[in-house]
Amino acid sequence: MTNLVEPSRQFDLEGDVLLTLHSPNAPFAVWDRSWLEKDHSSVPEQDNTETSCHTSSPDLLEQGSPASEQLPDSTHKVQFLVSSKHLRLASKFFNALFRNSWKETTSKSPDGLWCVDACDWDEVAMTRLMAVIHHQNRKLDERISVEELAKFAVVVDYYKCHEAVLPWSEKWINNLWDPTKWDYLDRGIDFFSFFDYEDKLTLWILISQVFEKKDMFRAITRVAMILCRGELPTLGLPIVATAKAFDAKRKVFLDQMFNSLYGLLGSLRDRKAGCTLECSSMLLGALCIELHRIGIMDDQWRLLGYPYAGQSVQSTISLIAFFTMPKCMHAPLKTAHACQLVRGIALDVKKIEGLELHNIIRLDAQD
Repeated sequence: MTNLVEPSRQFDLEGDVLLTLHSPNAPFAVWDRSWLEKDHSSVPEQDNTETSCHTSSPDLLEQGSPASEQLPDSTHKVQFLVSSKHLRLASKFFNALFRNSWKETTSKSPDGLWCVDACDWDEVAMTRLMAVIHHQNRKLDERISVEELAKFAVVVDYYKCHEAVLPWSEKWINNLWDPTKWDYLDRGIDFFSFFDYEDKLTLWILISQVFEKKDMFRAITRVAMILCRGELPTLGLPIVATAKAFDAKRKVFLDQMFNSLYGLLGSLRDRKAGCTLECSSMLLGALCIELHRIGIMDDQWRLLGYPYAGQSVQSTISLIAFFTMPKCMHAPLKTAHACQLVRGIALDVKKIEGLELHNIIRLDAQD
């Protein structure tokens, strides 16, 4: 007697698809604190998948290659009994999958269900997605965490069902997002460390990108632009195009500040800055001492590895702002020297802008 399949998650008792999630709950967005110390210039770029398999792809089915060939060996799996009609209506991915002769290239379970395989997704995120697609709202939580929303966003992005989940994604985002926590720069609050918020920043970048929250995306990338000390960590998430655009813009801001520093160094050395020889000599000496103290006297340091590795816009502004000035520069106002060492070098933080979402979307389309 043939044993019938008993799915652990039944979203349609008359469903015709058995969706099997192999190796669920793979490590998600794991933060590597040594990221900024590594040279990523020769590392092949990764897309949004940490493994080669996530779901039976329309391309594989069209070529007649069974999806199971890519599945990992695993005894842990979760099965969903779902409706192909619901999946097609909600997901561009599944619509393409079922349209490309999927029945001729997809195996059947013992009780006649068509089989679709996936792997590595978070089990709860996948369950939430199936509940939304099958209109089973009572199975959904009113509030979820940032990490849970990010896991949900990755699945939504992969299966291309943004519109179907819109009411719930809006609810969850509104319950979590507090814009006042990200406008501290304009209120003059002291900078917090990127290392205290790096994973949250990256997750919010993902969430705002997937669900196309333009103002949120601009605000989050602005904060990251100021605090990040190297390449933007992608954490295996589908934000490769964002990271490229981010790194390019971050370099522009840092170029502006360091070019000003080294430009001033050259001007003082050539006596093109400073009101007198004594003034130029004094400023030149002070600048050389400070650049040597922070280890960037020779501008060749920034050509080694990733540009400006270890320096953020915020840390650079802080370094320049706290340059030690010769005592004669702090004379009483009536005799104060007019020439200043760092005047015009430090970048006004309020002029720093985040990325524009529509530009990133165009980059994704080109990729």
